[in-house]
Amino acid sequence: MPRSKREDDELELECLRIPHFYRAFYVYKYATGLSAGIALAKKVAEGGPSELAAYLGFLQGGCSQWPLDLLRDAGVDLETPEPVGLALTRFGELVDELETLLPGGST
Repeated sequence: MPRSKREDDELELECLRIPHFYRAFYVYKYATGLSAGIALAKKVAEGGPSELAAYLGFLQGGCSQWPLDLLRDAGVDLETPEPVGLALTRFGELVDELETLLPGGST
């Protein structure tokens, strides 16, 4: 069913109803958090007992140190491009997987 003119007018302003998008560094925090999470998961999944212990130490650290320091102790340094690079690589892998799942996608 086609949308009404009123619905179209309201949708033009949809982005304005989510005020937290306009807070300082809001979207940046999501991107860095996701990058850190992907890097931590990769270390645990591909590592051994020491990587798992480092991850558990990160979780147990709570608010005892600055987040960057806790992450660095767990083996993820957000002051380097590596975690963001890993996240972008993972994103590319997921896009490739999606393409194979969609009708007419690559095989």
